[in-house]
Amino acid sequence: MNWVRKLERNFSRYAIRDLMTYIVVINAVVYVLEMLVPQSNLFMKFYLNPSLVMRGEI
Repeated sequence: MNWVRKLERNFSRYAIRDLMTYIVVINAVVYVLEMLVPQSNLFMKFYLNPSLVMRGEI
């Protein structure tokens, strides 16, 4: 585990504190919006299709 500590020491300044909290909150907001306004098709706007991504589309 020495290499993990070395990576953490070198790249800790780039870390985003509480990143998982932000991801969970954004996920919950998208879920609630999708339930409240189903015609918004919000899920498909954030959906990444692997075959399209491999062709360069984001």
